[in-house]
Amino acid sequence: MLQLKNKPINHYIKKDNELTKAQFYDMSVIAYRIILLASSDKFIEQIKTSPLAPIRISPGDYHDVFGTGGDTSPAYRSFKGATDELLNAKLRYRKIKKEGTAGNWVGGINWISKAEYNDEIKVLEVTFTHDIIPLILDVQKNYTYYNLRNIAKLSSMHSIRLYELMMFWRKKGSTPPLSVAYMRTWLGVKDDDYEELKIFNRNVIKKSVDEITKKTDIALEFEPQKEGRTTVGYRFSYTPKN
Repeated sequence: MLQLKNKPINHYIKKDNELTKAQFYDMSVIAYRIILLASSDKFIEQIKTSPLAPIRISPGDYHDVFGTGGDTSPAYRSFKGATDELLNAKLRYRKIKKEGTAGNWVGGINWISKAEYNDEIKVLEVTFTHDIIPLILDVQKNYTYYNLRNIAKLSSMHSIRLYELMMFWRKKGSTPPLSVAYMRTWLGVKDDDYEELKIFNRNVIKKSVDEITKKTDIALEFEPQKEGRTTVGYRFSYTPKN
């Protein structure tokens, strides 16, 4: 007798482009996955109804999107170690406009105001900060949108952020030329990491492009922008897979 597989669960992210453009460092893939899941359409109605109420996520919720096979044990272990990191997770922005004020603001905010794990019932509860909620709630224009399942197999934050860059430019399917400095900022690469350009090209850019092409719904290509023999930037383009 044939065994019917459960239909894959799709959850979609829709966030303001200002949130997508913000930079963040020192966040693990697991912590960012939890943040993305909590801000996905799975929980968006709850956020609309009670914006500052805790969002309860079970290991099963996490496993349904990011897990492999039938074993949810890795999800339990991920939750237990994630609370401190979630509480410390920050995003920073270089320049952001605020309605009703002149000039640009520079600074940062926390993603999460509260994160708790209950070892008895094995659930994680997170609450977004007041500043984050408008950037994920009722976003009608200038937003980044994609299916969480498409990044579920990506193991690198660099790859996830590069995929988000392509979804940022999803209407065109390609980016304009982007400088090396811009890409380091977007991908969250610190100034003292991968300082040598050829190592940055190989271990960050090319490695992320290869992982995205292998594990997601798009085939990604990049073209180095050069001045003489020196790479000064990149242009990325993608085609959807069938």
